[in-house]
Amino acid sequence: MHNPTDDYIANDDISYFLNDLNMDYHDEQILWDPSTQPNQNQQLAALIEIEERLKQLTSSHLWFDPATVIQSTPCGSGLVKLADDPLLDELQSIVASLTGILDHNEGAYSLQSPPYTKSFLQAFKSCSYLHTSTMEEPLPMTRSAAEQVVDDLNQRLWSWHQHLSLPSFGIEHARLKRNSRDNYRRFFRLVDSLFGCCSRLLVVRIDLGYSETDGYYIDHETADYHRKKFCRMFHSHPMFEHLLGYAWKLEWRPKKGFHYHFVFFFDGNRVRRDIALGRNIGELWRRLTNNQGMYFNCNHSGGSNYRYNALGDIHYSDDLKREHLDKIAAYLTKVDEYVSLAVKGRTFQTSSTPRASEKCGGRPRLY
Repeated sequence: MHNPTDDYIANDDISYFLNDLNMDYHDEQILWDPSTQPNQNQQLAALIEIEERLKQLTSSHLWFDPATVIQSTPCGSGLVKLADDPLLDELQSIVASLTGILDHNEGAYSLQSPPYTKSFLQAFKSCSYLHTSTMEEPLPMTRSAAEQVVDDLNQRLWSWHQHLSLPSFGIEHARLKRNSRDNYRRFFRLVDSLFGCCSRLLVVRIDLGYSETDGYYIDHETADYHRKKFCRMFHSHPMFEHLLGYAWKLEWRPKKGFHYHFVFFFDGNRVRRDIALGRNIGELWRRLTNNQGMYFNCNHSGGSNYRYNALGDIHYSDDLKREHLDKIAAYLTKVDEYVSLAVKGRTFQTSSTPRASEKCGGRPRLY
C-alpha cells in the first residue's frame, strides 16, 4: 500500500495529484439522466414506510367487529357494505402501496421484502376483498357475504399475528445481529493488528455520499461503482502512501440515499494534520463522482461534535481514545437493515490485516 510523500496536501495541490494519476476520469464517468433512470431510492423509501406502518399496526387491536363494521345501505334494499373503519382503511392503503411496489420490483433493481412486509404478504396475498377494494368501490352485498368477508379478514389478521410470534420470524433479526458482531470482530482484528506493528495511528473518518439532488437518483450499482473506483486509488494516489488500513460501511437513508462511512488508519509517525487530510480525501471523492458527490469531514470538529472522540492521533498506550474507538466501532459495524433490502452483497468491509512480521516506523515501545 502506498503512502503520502507529504503530511499536508493543500487544496491547490489536489489538481496536481489528480493529473498525476495518469487516469482519464472523463472516459469512466457515468452521467445520469434522472428522467431515464429507474428510481430505486423511491421504491426503497416506500417499502420502508410500509414496514414501519405494519410495525405500528401490530401494536393495536387487530379485529373487526361484524356488528359495527357491517352497515346497511340506504333505500331499504336489504344489501349491506363494510363501513369506513380506520383498520380497514389502513389495510387497503397498505395493499394498494405494496401492489404498486411489486409491479415495478424486478430486474437489477429488485428489493427484498422486510420481515413484517413479507409476513403480511403471506397472510393477505389472496384476500380478494382487499385487492378489489383498492381498485374500485366495493359493490353492496348480502349480509351473509359481508359476514364471510369480515370473518376472512379476521382470520388473516389472526394468522399474521401468529406468524409474528413464531421463532422463525426472528431469524432475520438474529442474522443482522450476528453479522454486526462479525463486523465488529473484524474491525478490531484490523485495529489490534495495526497497533501491533505501529505505535501511533492517525484516524480519519469521512462520510461520502451525494448531494440531495443527485442522491435521489443514485442507485446502488452506481454508488458501488464509485466506491470501487475510489478504493482502487488507495494503491496509486500519493495521498494514501502511508495508509495502513481502512474500513467502510454502506448505509441508506430516505434523504441521503446510498452513502458510505469510511475510517482510514494512517501511520501516525509519518502523517500529521488529519483535518486537512480528511478534506483532501473528500475533495478527491467529489471529483471522482463528477461533482455529484459530497462529503462530511468528521475530523474537522471531532472533539466537539462527538461524545466519544477517537479521531486524529492515537498512541497505542492511549487507553481512553482506544476505548472511544470501541464505542464508535459499535455504530460503524452495525448492519443497516434498510440497505440490506436493496443490496444482496457486502455492506461492510475492512482492508486486510498486516502480517505480524510487518513493522511500521516510529520509536521503540516502552512496553
